[in-house]
Amino acid sequence: MALTFPLTPLIGRTQEIKAVCASLQQPHIRLLTLTGPGGIGKTRLGSHIATQLQPAFVDGTTFLSLALLQEPHLVLTALLQTLNASSIQDMPALTQLTRLLCEKQQLLFLDNLEQVITIGPALVELLLACPGIKILVTSRVPLHVRGEYEFPVPPLAVPVEKHVQVEQVLQSDAVTLFVHYAQTRQPNFQVTASNAATIAAICIRLDGIPLALELAAAHIKVLPPQALLARLKHRLPLLTNRAQDAPPRQKTMRNTIKWSYDLLTEQEQRLFRYCSIFAHGCSLAAIQALSVNDGLTDTLNEEACFAHISALIEKNMLQQVSQGDEPRLMLLETMREYGLECLEECGELSAMQRLHASYYLALAQEAEHHLSNNQPGTWFTQLTNDYHNLLAALQWSLAQQTIEEATHLCIALWWYWSVSGAVSEGRYWLKQVLHNLEHISPPLRAIALDRAGDLAFHQGDYEQAEQHCQASLLLFRALHANRGCAIAFWRLGRIAWIKQAYATAQTFAQQALALFKELHDSGGVADTLLLLSYIAHNQGEQKQARLLAEKSLALFRANDDTWGTAYVLLQLARIALAQHDNQAAHILIEESMVLSQKLTYKGGVAISLAFKAQIAAEQKEYQQAIKWYEESIALLAEIGDTQAIVTYQQERDALQLVLASTPTVSPTTSPTISTTTFHDQLTAREKEVLRLLASGMSDVQIATKLVISPRTVNGHLTAIYRKLHISSRSEATRYALEHSLA
Repeated sequence: MALTFPLTPLIGRTQEIKAVCASLQQPHIRLLTLTGPGGIGKTRLGSHIATQLQPAFVDGTTFLSLALLQEPHLVLTALLQTLNASSIQDMPALTQLTRLLCEKQQLLFLDNLEQVITIGPALVELLLACPGIKILVTSRVPLHVRGEYEFPVPPLAVPVEKHVQVEQVLQSDAVTLFVHYAQTRQPNFQVTASNAATIAAICIRLDGIPLALELAAAHIKVLPPQALLARLKHRLPLLTNRAQDAPPRQKTMRNTIKWSYDLLTEQEQRLFRYCSIFAHGCSLAAIQALSVNDGLTDTLNEEACFAHISALIEKNMLQQVSQGDEPRLMLLETMREYGLECLEECGELSAMQRLHASYYLALAQEAEHHLSNNQPGTWFTQLTNDYHNLLAALQWSLAQQTIEEATHLCIALWWYWSVSGAVSEGRYWLKQVLHNLEHISPPLRAIALDRAGDLAFHQGDYEQAEQHCQASLLLFRALHANRGCAIAFWRLGRIAWIKQAYATAQTFAQQALALFKELHDSGGVADTLLLLSYIAHNQGEQKQARLLAEKSLALFRANDDTWGTAYVLLQLARIALAQHDNQAAHILIEESMVLSQKLTYKGGVAISLAFKAQIAAEQKEYQQAIKWYEESIALLAEIGDTQAIVTYQQERDALQLVLASTPTVSPTTSPTISTTTFHDQLTAREKEVLRLLASGMSDVQIATKLVISPRTVNGHLTAIYRKLHISSRSEATRYALEHSLA
């Protein structure tokens, strides 16, 4: 059959056309298969490529659609008929094709080969016997034969969600295709400022699949974009094709997916259904866990599960995407909806939801342990990757009224919510579970209230924080849970400190300290010493504040507690700033910021940036200070810490006014030369470090003496060398002795 001229334009695919045409013009590439899920546009792309390559083949190109064939042995016969060759009785079709094509230079375009895939070896034989022949195939699965080159056809590019300006949205091929088909129904349809975000969302929801976009656009005359998007919450019922000439498998998106689903083995179908339970994909370990524990008599083991998952990927029913070291498995959302329908039809949905919720509760609880014990690493990334699954598990638990399970999950996610910036979301979900207090056991209720109080504090909602912490304290006391009481006292002390009720804060902190000491909880003692340092600092008692902070730091370092160390370093920086020791503050801030970044602790990074801004402002580096304030505010906005945002916005705005009123210094202006001696530039701490160095102490001994890290000592020495214009310990010692500093 000769190639026909399509009635619609090919939209996008520029890179794919270029790559495939270049491949097929290489002498060694003679069999190329365009693979991809149903509706992705393989036929349309292949037809365009075959047409474009027609001049490159002396005998042209031949097109054969195999969609209606179900028997592999009929493929070669159909190809003979397409080539207008008379069939010879009792001669194999392959032999006849070989005789016909052995001296030809021709491209054969075979469309929709997946249901007759076993014809692959015969095609290889044909190619071996006919050196001038090349074959372009479209199939939902590769042929897996010698010499085959596979080219996966991706979905059309969809807009980036945050880019909703008309010009940005129109850069997406998916949007261009949607608009084209919408205009075939409504000629005056355009992307405008008012509908750009909605159209972008439609294309994203339909995964950039050309057939889905075409079917959705067909409804634009009746459903404007916003109404269409709302209907696409359940895509499949809407995605139907009323075109009389459309192939049956493309009459609806459901039929298109069903065509591929029916070609799977029974076990592959089961794995496909199981994959649909996951929101935004999952790890291989997650799908294996559900498959191994599904309770069926023919439960799959891990090896069998892996084999079937590999087959689903090969057959383009499942996507493999790379996120870090662990590959991630994802269903296109349109396919996921079909899979969920199949799960329900097979009576498996409820059981899979239960297994899914149990798996992600266990994952969150294990991750919490690692996150709060200085091992965020891959665990933080894993929770981020699986956040949609965690929320799906939480929603299901609440819907099923398994409130205790939902509460356990909220408690396990508390630390992640705190450090990731999802504090508002954490508060929302804890509020949902706390609406069901009668279904939560007192010990669990006390912990949930404690976590809710902590998150409220992080957002500056101190009244709510105090209510939750008081309620948790009452429960902990009734349960004789001393550690819970100690934590509640500590949290209440922190709230009183921030509200400047220092006497109350001191009382709560001392109660917490006594209980932590009684429990031999050195981490709790360190936390409380730090709180007492905050209280002393706010009351102007900087010497006491520093002493308490240094004791806290020693305990945190002894416990190898990175979180605590990051907190205390910031407090020591705060004290140094209050004493106008900017050099010491800078070193402490940098060390704390490195730890906060390692821990993905946005709050710590935000405070570090704000402190750096304060130092820059004092040094009249106003533009740099404003830049750091803005970076800090952006991080705080992610967390939702409104109190800190207001404070830092005010400080930034004040600097902008100063900058606006500061005249530009002329390049010819002579700089002012300082008449101070070099050592007058040293801070009090740097002089102390210099004195100890001159007495013969090593960096480690100085660090031990001053209760700081060797790294901090090294930072002080770097500053000393720079200010004194020296480069060695011996020069530093000589300088100290000559200037009576030792």
